[in-house]
Amino acid sequence: MVISILLTLALSACNTPPAPVTETPDINSSTAQITQNCETACENYKTQCLQLVPGATQQLYKDGIESCMNECKDWSAEKADCITTALNCTSMTEICEL
Repeated sequence: MVISILLTLALSACNTPPAPVTETPDINSSTAQITQNCETACENYKTQCLQLVPGATQQLYKDGIESCMNECKDWSAEKADCITTALNCTSMTEICEL
């Protein structure tokens, strides 16, 4: 009797359709990419713009990078790329609309 119940349960499980597989976007990967783009763009901002400030201190660089990272979250990928590849601060402001 027990064997027939187990056999029935096993067979009914075999006829159960598989649960649908839903793919979820890899949020961590997407976030990591945005963070990487922002870090690169903001480092170029520091190099091209902040280092032009006479008497700039490490605190100014730190604050500038932090501010840039906060702003960068709202930038399009094109704007982040533009700032990343800008050759000077003037390009960042005039072409990239920083």
